[in-house]
Amino acid sequence: NAQLWMGVFSAQIGQWDKAVARFQAARQAEPSDEPTVVYLAEALHNLGDTPQAVETLREFVNEYPESSMQAQERLNKFLSSHAEVETLDSTSLIVSH
Repeated sequence: NAQLWMGVFSAQIGQWDKAVARFQAARQAEPSDEPTVVYLAEALHNLGDTPQAVETLREFVNEYPESSMQAQERLNKFLSSHAEVETLDSTSLIVSH
């Protein structure tokens, strides 16, 4: 899939918005392709849209549970990272001088 490889190239040079668009196009062409979904989630995460990355992975894991090992691992990584950030946010102190 040409869109997938163009997305990989865009990601390698840090053009995350283009990478997302290309991975989305590749996913439309092959919705059950796990690497495409994992790349899409990574690109979304690098754009700062971790909630959408998590949702993308959850949808894939629910739709294709038999072929989603990488997606599940990445989902767990995002969820644990997000939980750590939420924990830090809820326990941080504001110190004024």
